[in-house]
Amino acid sequence: MTIPTAELVYRIGYTLTTISSIGHGIFVLYKNPRSRINVVWALFSTAVAVWAWFVLAAMFDPVDDRALLAARISQYAASFIPVFFTHFCLALLGQPARRNGALWIGYGCIAVLSVTFLTPWFVPSAGPIAVFRHFPQPGPLYVAFTIHFFWLVLYGYWRLFRHLHHQSPDRQNQIRWVATATVIGYACGSTMFLPAYGIAVNPLPSLFTRCTSP
Repeated sequence: MTIPTAELVYRIGYTLTTISSIGHGIFVLYKNPRSRINVVWALFSTAVAVWAWFVLAAMFDPVDDRALLAARISQYAASFIPVFFTHFCLALLGQPARRNGALWIGYGCIAVLSVTFLTPWFVPSAGPIAVFRHFPQPGPLYVAFTIHFFWLVLYGYWRLFRHLHHQSPDRQNQIRWVATATVIGYACGSTMFLPAYGIAVNPLPSLFTRCTSP
C-alpha cells in the first residue's frame, strides 16, 4: 500500500526527531555523565524523543483506542519538555534549581498529570483533523498544560538572557547557540497545538535541531 506524501513527511520528520534526540542525549551523557548540565539535557532530549514517537503513533494509527492511548502518552511526555528545559537553563547558568519557584510549579504540574493523563480530564478523545487520522482533543487539564508549556519555555529563555552578561564569554556563546537550536525546535513543535484546538492546519514536522552540545 502506498503511503500518502503528507503521512510520509510526518513519519520521516518525527522518526528523525526521535532518533536525533535519543542519540544526542546518549552523546552528552557519554561526554560527562557527572555534569548536572549534561544529565538534565539528556532528560530533556528523552522527553522530546518519547513525545515524538508517541505523537507519530497517534497520528496515523487506524485503531481508535490505541491512538487515544498514544495521544495521551505523547502529550504527557510533552509536559516534561518545558520543565527539563527550564531546569537545564538554570544548570547552564549555574543557579540552584531547588530555590526556583517556577521550576517547582512545573514539577508540580507533572505530578498532577501523572495521575490524570489517562483520563478524559486531559485528553478525552483523539479525532481526525487535517491530514491526521487521530489528533488529541483538549480536556480542561490540557488547556492548563498548554498555558504551563508556553509560560515555562518563555521563562527559561528569560532567565538565560537576563543573566547572559554575567557569564563568561565562552558560556555566553554556548547560551546563544543553545537558544538558537531550541527556538527552531520549539517553533516547529509548538505548531502541534494548533490542530488540537480545532485549527485545521498541518503543523510543521519537527526535527529537533541540535546546533551545539552542552
